[in-house]
Amino acid sequence: MPNHKSYDLAPNHKSYDLALELERQVNSTSLAEVSKNFCEGLNHSHRTLQQKQMGVFIEAMKMWADNYNNGLYDLRNEATCRLCEAIVNQFEDAMHLPFI
Repeated sequence: MPNHKSYDLAPNHKSYDLALELERQVNSTSLAEVSKNFCEGLNHSHRTLQQKQMGVFIEAMKMWADNYNNGLYDLRNEATCRLCEAIVNQFEDAMHLPFI
């Protein structure tokens, strides 16, 4: 059983739309271009918001780690799930980010 939050699908939420937009960008543009522009945009965010953005990425890693632990992956995303599981296990005590 997962030891992290349970996530409900929220297809009518703006955050869900954001995830779909990121999916569209990754699917339609070179990974190098998306990564450079996306990361550069994040790097120019307000520093408090950078902390919150990292919190979103941590939650995504926890979800993928849970997927790995529960066998909810296939060859297409196994490396992602396995890497996230290793990161979450290695840094479990450091996963809390303060909101300052």
